[in-house]
Amino acid sequence: RDGERDPAVFDLLTTAFDRIRTASDPATSRALATAFALRLASLLGYTPRMDRCLECRAEVRGETVTAIPERGGILCRRCGSSVRTGIPLTVDDRAHIAACTAEFRDSPCSLPSTSFAFILIATHAWQPLRTSAAFTGAAPLLTREHFSASMAGS
Repeated sequence: RDGERDPAVFDLLTTAFDRIRTASDPATSRALATAFALRLASLLGYTPRMDRCLECRAEVRGETVTAIPERGGILCRRCGSSVRTGIPLTVDDRAHIAACTAEFRDSPCSLPSTSFAFILIATHAWQPLRTSAAFTGAAPLLTREHFSASMAGS
């Protein structure tokens, strides 16, 4: 939707940045950034699937699962047992992710939820800014690799 106005995205950006700027502690800032990433992903059409296995399509209820943010969802215990990568998500983590995709909220979140959110948005919504060409030479271009490296260091 390049070049189109999106009031919902603009409202989310302004609300999230104002709330992050005035957050009282790092945990609140992290929760707000996580909620922002999840809601933005949803507004952009990348709502993660937290209730069904990506492989066998079985409904997943009260178990810890393996999340694959690059694929936008989860694997049930059986399908996830053969996967070497992924993020373990509890029932509470999945509920938090689902709630944050529906609306921007600042409820506490786990580190696995944060990891899922940032990998999801980096994978599905990342594009270099068109305006970066105007700043050639002024600063290095922020790429997906730079983003991933900065997330690993924090």
